[in-house]
Parts: sequence; structure tokens; C-alpha cells
Amino acid sequence: MGYEAKKHIKIPMQQPIVVTADFYYQMPKDFTKAKRQLVQDGKLRPVVKPDIDNAAKGVMDSLNKIAYLDDNQVVGLITNKYYADEPKIVVTIEEWTA
Repeated sequence: MGYEAKKHIKIPMQQPIVVTADFYYQMPKDFTKAKRQLVQDGKLRPVVKPDIDNAAKGVMDSLNKIAYLDDNQVVGLITNKYYADEPKIVVTIEEWTA
């Protein structure tokens, strides 16, 4: 994650920030058509390891000193698990505004 972030981020943010991390897990190949429809309708999401707090910690640690100077700048953290055709992690970092 940090290596990829370095391609897009030149200067770490210094202000308070809000981080959104969306974790996309590959949909199991044995999912029925009905389960796939539930995923598409947003009614079925992964209940799998790793726990979302551990996944978020990995992302936050990998972005420390790259996307922000220190993770104590993070004043908000939003995390989600979803199914997708291909696994990926999408992270959005925004300046916090009152």
C-alpha cells in the first residue's frame, strides 16, 4: 500500500484528516446466482477475516509518513467491506473541516 501511495502522494498532509478505506474481497466462485444478486443489491457483504479493524490498521500504518506526517492527525476513520469481482483496497484521504 505504501509503495503505491508514494506514486501518487508527493508531500504528506499536515492538517487533521478523515480517512475512508473500502476493502473489496473477491466474491467466492461458488456463490449462487441469488447470492450474487444480493451482493449487487448491497444486501450481502463479507463477514471474513481479517477483522476490519486489523485491515484498517495495516492501511493506516502503511500510509504513515507518506500520506500524512503522523496517524494522530486522523480524526475520522470510515471503513467498509464489500464483495467485488477483483480484490482491491480504495483509500480516500480528505482534510477535515469543521
